[in-house]
Parts: sequence; C-alpha cells; structure tokens
Amino acid sequence: MVGKDNIQFRVHLLLFLIPVLLSGGCKSLQKVNFASVKDKNTTMTVEKILSAEPHFRYLDIKKMNLKVNLNNQNEYNSPANCKIITDSAIHISVQPFFGLEMFVARFTPDTFIFIDKTKNICYQADYAFLNSKFNLNLSYNTIQAILTNRLFAAGENQMQSAIFENLQDRSHSTGLQYENDKYTGTVKLIPDFRISEVEVNVKTGPDKFYVSYTEFGDTGKSISFPFNLDFKVSNSYRELGLSMNILKLIADETITLPELNLNKYQKGNISTLLK
Repeated sequence: MVGKDNIQFRVHLLLFLIPVLLSGGCKSLQKVNFASVKDKNTTMTVEKILSAEPHFRYLDIKKMNLKVNLNNQNEYNSPANCKIITDSAIHISVQPFFGLEMFVARFTPDTFIFIDKTKNICYQADYAFLNSKFNLNLSYNTIQAILTNRLFAAGENQMQSAIFENLQDRSHSTGLQYENDKYTGTVKLIPDFRISEVEVNVKTGPDKFYVSYTEFGDTGKSISFPFNLDFKVSNSYRELGLSMNILKLIADETITLPELNLNKYQKGNISTLLK
C-alpha cells in the first residue's frame, strides 16, 4: 500500500505540474490584427479557428480523472473537478479518497493559491514567482486558453503582422505555424477548424511543450468540447506528462466558486514545495 506521505508528495507534484505543463513557455493569443496578416489564406484560417473555438462564460467540469507521469514512471491518478469562470478564475479540486477534498488549486489573473488541507497549510504566489522558478513565460491567459481549446501563440503578448503562416506539413493538411525570437510553434486542426494538437519548441535548446485534444463531445450547447486533454513538457533529461479525462461537464450554467477562507490555514513558504 502506498504510504500517506508518498501520496501527499504525488498530489503536490500533480497540482504544481499543472501550471508548469500548461505554460510551456507560452503567452496567450490576445488579439489578432487581421489587417496586418499578409497571406489571405492564413487570415481566413485564423478567423475560422477563432470562430470555431469554444466561447463559454462558465465551464463546470464536474467529474474528471487526472493522471500525472514523471519520466514514464511514478504515475499518479486521482479524481478531480474543475470550475472555470472565463477571464476570472480557474478552480481545481483534487479528491483522491472517496470524494474527500484534500488539495485545492486556484488561479486568477494575478495570483495562484494552493491549499493542502491534510496539513492545514495555504501557499500563495504570483506568476512572476513561477516564471523565476521555472524560467517560463507563464500567464493566467495561457492556462485558460489551453484548458479551453483556444488558439494561443508562444512568446507573444500582442500579435504582430504575419505571425502565422499556413502549416507546411504534408502529413497534415490544415494548420498554422509561426516563429519568433525564442520559439517555433505549430497548430494542427481537424476539419471543422478545432485545434487538435499544439507543439512549441524553444529555439535555443531541447525544451518542448505539446498538447493534444481528442474525443470531442457534447456540451449541451451548439459547440463541442474535447473530453481528453494530454499535456507533455520535456527536455534532454526530464519528461513530465499530465492527462485530463473529462467524464462530465456543463457549459454556460452560472457557477459559484467555493469560498476560500485563507485565514483558516497556516501560511506556507511556497519555495519549500518547489525545490
């Protein structure tokens, strides 16, 4: 039987891999200046992607399984749920034992919070801390874009002219690619212009971020949503993977996030969790 301390370590790893994996050195696509995109076919592709992608105010993932894997070893699985209020908050609850909530992660545009209920400790920091710790260009918008199957571009705050080109990959007919000072990236599409794969490579090293979306299913609205999301970040000596298998979700029904009374918890030093 796996010891309690080992289980707690793995759940810590799971929750703190989420922002790392979801960032991959990326900043979200905020606004595309279509007039500056030189190639008309590329402009049309970008427009169709933005038109086809999900536009939910609320997304309530009531039931999902999270799986984390380090170097194809030390795999950990846990039931969880996730609530997203667009542009406001992402709330993740991990419940490894019969629905009993043991760990909480909440992301807002300015900060993130991690609560370990087993030890009655709360950790809080801003994204600058994560950026300095992991050397990643992490933002709330990036996490939100990747979790909700939306277009983003690595290393770009504002879209400049001709950021994208049509994908030059004979094995995949539809998609986009781009290159800037730090990154190269590809975005692959399925026939209805939904994003199926994203890959980002750091030009100066072996670091790579990858996400795939499969099993697009019914949301009760006019647009589908991927029920399987697989993330991977790797370099020459480490590979981290995170999978989300969504079992039940509801879109655009008003949700209220659980109240977090941080005064109930001891204040922890987040650096101790991210050694």
